[in-house]
Amino acid sequence: MDKKIQDELKELQNLPEAERDENQQIRLKELNSWAEAEKTAEEKSKELASALPQKEHFRTKYEETEKVRKELEEKLKALSGNPPNVIPQDPIQVVKLAKALDGYSEEESELVLQFAKDKTPEAIIEATKNEWVQTAIQAKREKVAKEKQIPSPSSPSGYTPPEDAEKAVKEGKVADVVAKKVAEMEAKGRGEGA
Repeated sequence: MDKKIQDELKELQNLPEAERDENQQIRLKELNSWAEAEKTAEEKSKELASALPQKEHFRTKYEETEKVRKELEEKLKALSGNPPNVIPQDPIQVVKLAKALDGYSEEESELVLQFAKDKTPEAIIEATKNEWVQTAIQAKREKVAKEKQIPSPSSPSGYTPPEDAEKAVKEGKVADVVAKKVAEMEAKGRGEGA
């Protein structure tokens, strides 16, 4: 809106309504409509000006996303139907694996898996044949067997017959029972040493 029209609008707006004639009333409405239309056009222009950079931003983002999507589709096609985590297993290898792990406890099997190069049956079978793995498992088994043979500390001699002890105390024959037990132990010691 040019300066002349703006001045005319201000002049008509400042004029009291009672003093305006009919032509001035009509002209005021026209100028108000024109000013409103121009104001709306400016707002639309500003919206459009801010929308264009947004549009460009989202177009760029879409293009990047589309590029990544196409790359992923190509990778998926390259897999040709085999999921990456699923390794096809040969049934014979699975049977060999079962035989190789037969006789191992769960803990021992975990040890074998730790030493395997990967999780394929071939690598696990190879790990069961490893000298270090076999030695470690044998040592663990021997340790467990030894621990089972050692009597618990609660019965050091392995002999605690409560009835005989009570009877010996009541009859006053504690010394005789102790001497008898010492003699038995000495005899066992000589028998084992010979």
